Amino acid sequence: MFKLPEFNFTKASFLSEETIQYHYGKHHNAYIEKLNNLMEGLPPKDILEIIRDSDGALYNNAAQSWNHTFYWMGLTPSPSSLNLNSLLEKSIKEQFGSESGLKEKFVESALKVFGSGWTWLALDMQGKKIEIINTSNADVIDFKKYMPLLICDIWEHAYYIDYRNSRSNYLAEFWTAINWKFVEDNFENKDQAKVGKLLMT
Repeated sequence: MFKLPEFNFTKASFLSEETIQYHYGKHHNAYIEKLNNLMEGLPPKDILEIIRDSDGALYNNAAQSWNHTFYWMGLTPSPSSLNLNSLLEKSIKEQFGSESGLKEKFVESALKVFGSGWTWLALDMQGKKIEIINTSNADVIDFKKYMPLLICDIWEHAYYIDYRNSRSNYLAEFWTAINWKFVEDNFENKDQAKVGKLLMT
Protein backbone atom coordinates (compact mmCIF):
# COMPACT_ATOMS: atom_id res chain seq x y z
CA MET A 1 0.00 0.00 0.00
CA PHE A 2 1.06 3.54 -0.72
CA LYS A 3 0.49 6.69 1.29
CA LEU A 4 0.53 10.44 0.77
CA PRO A 5 3.97 11.58 2.00
CA GLU A 6 4.13 14.29 4.64
CA PHE A 7 5.99 17.51 3.92
CA ASN A 8 7.04 20.20 6.35
CA PHE A 9 5.10 23.06 4.82
CA THR A 10 1.47 23.99 4.24
CA LYS A 11 2.46 26.45 1.55
CA ALA A 12 5.49 27.06 -0.59
CA SER A 13 6.81 30.58 -0.90
CA PHE A 14 5.23 30.93 -4.36
CA LEU A 15 2.00 28.98 -3.80
CA SER A 16 -0.97 29.82 -1.62
CA GLU A 17 -2.34 27.56 1.07
CA GLU A 18 -5.41 27.02 -1.12
CA THR A 19 -3.28 25.73 -3.98
CA ILE A 20 -1.42 23.39 -1.65
CA GLN A 21 -4.70 22.06 -0.26
CA TYR A 22 -6.05 21.29 -3.74
CA HIS A 23 -2.89 20.20 -5.47
CA TYR A 24 -1.34 18.20 -2.64
CA GLY A 25 -4.37 17.33 -0.54
CA LYS A 26 -6.75 16.45 -3.37
CA HIS A 27 -4.99 15.85 -6.70
CA HIS A 28 -1.87 14.14 -5.36
CA ASN A 29 -3.82 12.17 -2.79
CA ALA A 30 -6.35 11.03 -5.41
CA TYR A 31 -3.60 9.50 -7.56
CA ILE A 32 -2.32 7.52 -4.57
CA GLU A 33 -5.80 6.34 -3.58
CA LYS A 34 -6.51 5.22 -7.16
CA LEU A 35 -3.14 3.48 -7.31
CA ASN A 36 -3.95 1.53 -4.14
CA ASN A 37 -7.34 0.52 -5.54
CA LEU A 38 -5.79 -0.66 -8.80
CA MET A 39 -3.13 -2.67 -6.93
CA GLU A 40 -5.68 -4.64 -4.90
CA GLY A 41 -5.21 -8.34 -5.58
CA LEU A 42 -1.94 -7.81 -7.46
CA PRO A 43 1.54 -8.84 -6.22
CA PRO A 44 3.16 -6.00 -4.24
CA LYS A 45 5.71 -3.94 -6.12
CA ASP A 46 7.59 -0.74 -5.43
CA ILE A 47 6.58 2.38 -7.32
CA LEU A 48 9.39 2.21 -9.89
CA GLU A 49 8.55 -1.40 -10.72
CA ILE A 50 4.93 -0.47 -11.30
CA ILE A 51 5.90 2.41 -13.58
CA ARG A 52 8.29 0.19 -15.51
CA ASP A 53 5.99 -2.81 -15.88
CA SER A 54 2.52 -1.33 -16.38
CA ASP A 55 0.46 0.81 -18.73
CA GLY A 56 -2.95 2.47 -18.83
CA ALA A 57 -4.56 3.57 -15.57
CA LEU A 58 -2.08 1.72 -13.38
CA TYR A 59 0.89 3.40 -15.06
CA ASN A 60 -0.77 6.83 -15.02
CA ASN A 61 -1.57 6.77 -11.32
CA ALA A 62 1.78 5.30 -10.31
CA ALA A 63 3.67 7.84 -12.42
CA GLN A 64 1.61 10.75 -11.15
CA SER A 65 2.12 9.61 -7.55
CA TRP A 66 5.88 9.52 -8.18
CA ASN A 67 6.02 12.78 -10.13
CA HIS A 68 4.04 14.74 -7.55
CA THR A 69 6.11 13.41 -4.66
CA PHE A 70 9.33 14.39 -6.40
CA TYR A 71 7.86 17.81 -7.21
CA TRP A 72 7.11 18.58 -3.56
CA MET A 73 10.49 17.24 -2.46
CA GLY A 74 12.16 19.75 -4.75
CA LEU A 75 10.48 22.74 -3.10
CA THR A 76 11.34 24.58 0.09
CA PRO A 77 9.32 27.07 2.17
CA SER A 78 12.50 28.98 3.08
CA PRO A 79 15.14 30.60 0.86
CA SER A 80 17.62 28.21 -0.71
CA SER A 81 20.70 28.91 -2.82
CA LEU A 82 22.80 26.88 -5.19
CA ASN A 83 26.05 25.89 -3.46
CA LEU A 84 28.71 27.78 -5.36
CA ASN A 85 31.38 25.23 -4.44
CA SER A 86 29.47 22.11 -5.42
CA LEU A 87 29.93 19.69 -8.30
CA LEU A 88 26.40 20.60 -9.38
CA GLU A 89 27.25 24.29 -9.66
CA LYS A 90 30.38 23.47 -11.64
CA SER A 91 28.36 21.35 -14.09
CA ILE A 92 25.68 24.03 -14.45
CA LYS A 93 28.32 26.67 -15.16
CA GLU A 94 30.04 24.49 -17.76
CA GLN A 95 26.82 23.70 -19.61
CA PHE A 96 24.64 26.76 -19.13
CA GLY A 97 27.06 29.51 -18.14
CA SER A 98 25.33 30.21 -14.84
CA GLU A 99 22.25 29.43 -12.77
CA SER A 100 20.41 32.23 -14.58
CA GLY A 101 21.38 30.62 -17.90
CA LEU A 102 19.95 27.31 -16.69
CA LYS A 103 16.76 29.02 -15.53
CA GLU A 104 16.33 30.70 -18.92
CA LYS A 105 16.61 27.37 -20.77
CA PHE A 106 14.40 25.54 -18.25
CA VAL A 107 11.60 28.13 -18.43
CA GLU A 108 11.88 28.31 -22.22
CA SER A 109 11.47 24.54 -22.41
CA ALA A 110 8.56 24.43 -19.94
CA LEU A 111 6.65 27.08 -21.87
CA LYS A 112 6.77 24.83 -24.94
CA VAL A 113 4.85 22.01 -23.25
CA PHE A 114 1.48 21.83 -24.98
CA GLY A 115 -1.31 21.11 -22.54
CA SER A 116 -0.39 19.13 -19.41
CA GLY A 117 2.98 17.68 -18.53
CA TRP A 118 6.26 18.01 -16.66
CA THR A 119 9.63 19.66 -17.18
CA TRP A 120 12.60 17.80 -15.74
CA LEU A 121 16.17 18.61 -14.87
CA ALA A 122 17.98 15.29 -15.23
CA LEU A 123 21.50 13.89 -15.24
CA ASP A 124 22.42 11.76 -18.25
CA MET A 125 24.07 8.78 -16.57
CA GLN A 126 26.18 8.01 -19.65
CA GLY A 127 27.43 11.40 -20.70
CA LYS A 128 27.27 12.88 -17.19
CA LYS A 129 25.51 15.93 -18.61
CA ILE A 130 22.53 17.81 -17.24
CA GLU A 131 19.56 17.82 -19.58
CA ILE A 132 16.19 19.57 -19.62
CA ILE A 133 13.44 17.19 -20.70
CA ASN A 134 9.69 17.65 -21.23
CA THR A 135 7.18 14.83 -20.80
CA SER A 136 3.44 14.89 -21.49
CA ASN A 137 0.59 14.08 -19.15
CA ALA A 138 1.79 11.49 -16.58
CA ASP A 139 4.87 10.34 -18.47
CA VAL A 140 8.22 9.99 -16.72
CA ILE A 141 11.74 10.16 -18.08
CA ASP A 142 13.73 7.01 -18.80
CA PHE A 143 14.94 6.12 -15.31
CA LYS A 144 17.49 3.69 -16.74
CA LYS A 145 19.17 6.50 -18.65
CA TYR A 146 18.58 9.50 -16.40
CA MET A 147 18.76 10.45 -12.75
CA PRO A 148 16.04 13.05 -12.09
CA LEU A 149 17.33 16.12 -10.28
CA LEU A 150 14.25 18.37 -10.24
CA ILE A 151 10.77 18.40 -11.72
CA CYS A 152 8.24 21.16 -12.38
CA ASP A 153 4.53 20.42 -12.69
CA ILE A 154 3.10 22.06 -15.82
CA TRP A 155 -0.45 20.81 -15.31
CA GLU A 156 -2.76 23.80 -15.02
CA HIS A 157 -4.06 22.67 -11.64
CA ALA A 158 -0.55 23.31 -10.28
CA TYR A 159 -0.83 27.06 -10.72
CA TYR A 160 -4.27 28.24 -11.89
CA ILE A 161 -5.57 29.34 -8.47
CA ASP A 162 -2.58 31.63 -7.92
CA TYR A 163 -1.48 32.56 -11.44
CA ARG A 164 -4.59 31.88 -13.56
CA ASN A 165 -3.36 31.03 -17.08
CA SER A 166 0.07 32.68 -16.72
CA ARG A 167 2.43 29.73 -16.83
CA SER A 168 5.36 32.11 -17.30
CA ASN A 169 4.69 33.87 -13.98
CA TYR A 170 4.34 30.53 -12.22
CA LEU A 171 7.65 29.31 -13.66
CA ALA A 172 9.47 32.47 -12.64
CA GLU A 173 8.25 32.08 -9.06
CA PHE A 174 8.86 28.33 -9.03
CA TRP A 175 12.54 29.07 -9.47
CA THR A 176 12.60 31.06 -6.22
CA ALA A 177 11.44 28.02 -4.19
CA ILE A 178 13.82 25.32 -5.43
CA ASN A 179 15.39 23.17 -2.72
CA TRP A 180 18.92 23.25 -4.08
CA LYS A 181 20.22 20.91 -1.39
CA PHE A 182 17.77 18.30 -2.69
CA VAL A 183 18.91 18.85 -6.30
CA GLU A 184 22.55 18.63 -5.27
CA ASP A 185 21.93 15.41 -3.32
CA ASN A 186 20.27 13.85 -6.38
CA PHE A 187 23.20 14.92 -8.55
CA GLU A 188 25.82 13.42 -6.24
CA ASN A 189 24.10 10.35 -4.76
CA LYS A 190 21.76 9.30 -7.59
CA ASP A 191 19.25 7.65 -5.23
CA GLN A 192 16.05 7.03 -7.20
CA ALA A 193 14.57 4.85 -4.44
CA LYS A 194 14.01 7.75 -2.04
CA VAL A 195 10.62 8.59 -3.58
CA GLY A 196 9.38 5.02 -3.21
CA LYS A 197 10.44 4.98 0.44
CA LEU A 198 8.36 8.08 1.15
CA LEU A 199 5.32 6.61 -0.58
CA MET A 200 5.33 3.25 1.21
CA THR A 201 3.17 2.69 4.28
